[in-house]
Amino acid sequence: EVNRSGIAVIIVTHENEIAKNTERIIRLKDGIIESNELNHSFKLQELEAN
Repeated sequence: EVNRSGIAVIIVTHENEIAKNTERIIRLKDGIIESNELNHSFKLQELEAN
């Protein structure tokens, strides 16, 4: 819903439990993007909620 309204929310964390609740996970190492992936379990949770 937030993305559809043109708003982005960026959360920076070291906690995997928090990252699991996001649509996309971007992992950094030494300031360099190591991976950039969609969180498929988040999409599944979103579909189940609707």
